[in-house]
Amino acid sequence: MTMHIITGKHRGARLETLDSKQLRPTMGKVREALFNILCHGPMLAPNYLEGLDILDIFCGCGSLGFEALSRGAKSVTFIDRSREALDIVKKNAKHLREEETCQFVCTDSSRLPSAKQAYHLAFIDAPYDQKLTLPCLTSLAKGGWLNQNALICVEVSKTEDLVFPQGYVLDDERHYGRTKLVFLRYSS
Repeated sequence: MTMHIITGKHRGARLETLDSKQLRPTMGKVREALFNILCHGPMLAPNYLEGLDILDIFCGCGSLGFEALSRGAKSVTFIDRSREALDIVKKNAKHLREEETCQFVCTDSSRLPSAKQAYHLAFIDAPYDQKLTLPCLTSLAKGGWLNQNALICVEVSKTEDLVFPQGYVLDDERHYGRTKLVFLRYSS
């Protein structure tokens, strides 16, 4: 599967992906809708991504994080438990000349270590229907990964009932085919 950056300074750049039945990269239509909401939606300021440090969890090939960098984010921390996936993300960072703006953490998202910094925006794109999002949200809060009022963009199957722990509030929800985008706010 070939993926490309939609817009910004890396517009049209090709991203390498893993050939794996376990991976389900965020499709272009959903990614474009997500970033239209982030960049032009009523719940956020214009140029919201500008200068932000971002988390991309269950990052796969890194398409969400690299799209954010292309649109003005300051840095991205990519988290995945697959070393293979992170190797692809590192190749993509090198191809885009973004090595200096990227950090890579190989760990289980349900057991995150204590954070070195807190983030304003996190993308969570766990494998569908495996109930991995709730433990990830719990681990983010417990480890101090999120700033007060951080926005968390979660992609799940539209049939999945997303349960989120105390401290998270539903901000918005959108449906695109078999995908549901859920926007949560965090307050400790």
